[in-house]
Amino acid sequence: MKFQDLIDNREESAKRARQRVSTVCNTFENRKSGSEQEAQTSAFLKDQLQNVCEVKQEFFDVYPEAYSGVFYIVPTFALLATVAYFFTAMVSLALALVGIVVLVVQFLTNSHALDLLYPKKQSSNLTAVLPCKRQAEKRVYFVANVDATREWTLKYRMGGTMFIATLFCLLGGLLYLAVANVARWVIVGGLGSQIATGSMLIVGYVSLAFVPFYIATYFAINKSKVVSGANENMSGCALSIELLQSIKDSGVELDHTEVGVILTGSGAVGACGAREWCQKHSDEDKAKTAFVCLNTLKEVDSLGVNTREGNGIVKNDVALADFVGSCAQDVEVPFKKRKLPFGHTDSAEFSKRGFSSVSVTGYNPHTPEYLHTRYDTVDNVSEPCLANAFAICVSIVEKLDE
Repeated sequence: MKFQDLIDNREESAKRARQRVSTVCNTFENRKSGSEQEAQTSAFLKDQLQNVCEVKQEFFDVYPEAYSGVFYIVPTFALLATVAYFFTAMVSLALALVGIVVLVVQFLTNSHALDLLYPKKQSSNLTAVLPCKRQAEKRVYFVANVDATREWTLKYRMGGTMFIATLFCLLGGLLYLAVANVARWVIVGGLGSQIATGSMLIVGYVSLAFVPFYIATYFAINKSKVVSGANENMSGCALSIELLQSIKDSGVELDHTEVGVILTGSGAVGACGAREWCQKHSDEDKAKTAFVCLNTLKEVDSLGVNTREGNGIVKNDVALADFVGSCAQDVEVPFKKRKLPFGHTDSAEFSKRGFSSVSVTGYNPHTPEYLHTRYDTVDNVSEPCLANAFAICVSIVEKLDE
């Protein structure tokens, strides 16, 4: 059997991948970061990978509450800064600046600076590599995360646009307070410790318009509800395993390209697994290694490669993105090349650390209703999208080995 046979049989591979998604989601519910269910899921997937090749499991510490903690810390500082404005500009400015720093550093740039303030849990990464018959000149990893996220309740109740608008208003309100306090400090003098009066009082009244958004932020995430995560991101895990298994079962011998799978833990709380993998594998040969991160393979019409992500901050490898796009063209799969304006995948962590990496996703970047909500169930898994993504992955391996 040759690579073309694998591509021609993509529908069968998609069925097996979907069945694997169903098995995991129905067996291991509530697999949030650092939980026993996440550990059980990793153990289950490890057994499947061991049928193909040797698997290495690496454990690491994780602080999952830090990712959602920003939705409680930042609005608290914003509310306190609003109240303090009417009495002392100095205190209000300090509170607003702290809120801005926490929101930008901990959430927007995903720096994990406040992790140690939260309870420690344990997670793990799985790495499996299918060897080639000659000396390895290239290696490609297909990457996905095994954990599922807590439900983004504000998005579930009011839609993705409202969720994003709330975060923008949270940041905007803090910036407004910071500027207003500086202006008041300059105009009033004396560190702005006087009670606001006149025009400065009117400016304070305007800041109250942001208060409903501060309060809404407290309800952004439901800490007691973990979504099924069938699409995000068990679809990526299942397809990665299916790819490795299909290549092994087909008898295709890779000449000089190693194909690997990395299943990261705690990806839904800031790509923690990918970050830990990069730290433990800093000696990986960057010149010959590429990472293709598979995430939320749901919509056929939205299947594409992302050249920028991490809330638009992180740049992925454009040359690798072009290569993946050419592979999609070779197997006649509709494919897009785009920027991911909100959110991130594991690829952001690999790219930030100098690895050649891109992400392949199958969802509309403009916050689909199922992403991070209870609608992300097995019933919503798309075999046609899985089939197309599988064909692209096979084409990537084939072209690299040529």
